[in-house]
Amino acid sequence: MLEPAASEASNCGCPRDIRAEACAAAWAAIQTTIDASALTPEDRTRLKPITLETLHRHWHQDDPERTPPLETVDARARDYLNLQNADGPWASTNGILDALWERLSLDPAHTWLSKIAVSFQALRMVEELHRLHDAPSS
Repeated sequence: MLEPAASEASNCGCPRDIRAEACAAAWAAIQTTIDASALTPEDRTRLKPITLETLHRHWHQDDPERTPPLETVDARARDYLNLQNADGPWASTNGILDALWERLSLDPAHTWLSKIAVSFQALRMVEELHRLHDAPSS
């Protein structure tokens, strides 16, 4: 079970907290994809902060009032990354999404949404892995 961050224990449920949690889970899933790529460890280390900054700019343009600070997203994503599954990136992403649904207290009757989301995420991961493999290494 994913525990709430100390600063969020009494706040979860408001739209800003939901957005922060969703951004953190998305960032954790993206990091899982990067880690599954054939990029060198050095390239992964360079790519992650650039990717997070790009995502954060996009999220901020989309909804500046509810976009959590970059540091909050990154710190909360580490909690999701602790749930990684030894069975691989798709199983890890499934665990991340399950934890997100649990954290947001979504009705268990809607767990099928998680499976659909995992399917879409898996497809996206495959697309991104192909793109990352085609990227030139520095």
